[in-house]
Amino acid sequence: MKLINLTPHTIILSDGNKTVSYPRSRTVARVDLDYTVIGELDGFPISTTRILKSNMPEPKEGYIFIVSALVLQQCKYAGRTDCVAPDSNHATRDNEGNIVSVPGWIQ
Repeated sequence: MKLINLTPHTIILSDGNKTVSYPRSRTVARVDLDYTVIGELDGFPISTTRILKSNMPEPKEGYIFIVSALVLQQCKYAGRTDCVAPDSNHATRDNEGNIVSVPGWIQ
């Protein structure tokens, strides 16, 4: 399988023994959202969102696309199985809270 990184960041996976880096490609996958204001809290609006579409490329035999968690949700809704997102919930972070690496993927 060939992995194509459609996030705006280089993704680094590490399990403590092995580290692999996936550089970003020229394309960043995004989703268009529809916002509906449903109320307010402390004088500020509360909105709900609905994913309208994404700019994902068409599925390609032998390719897996690395996307953000939000884009992954749209891909799952569309029935795609060729997308993964970095498992940032279990990330290794630096002293400032920035992600250094992730241990795997979510799908």
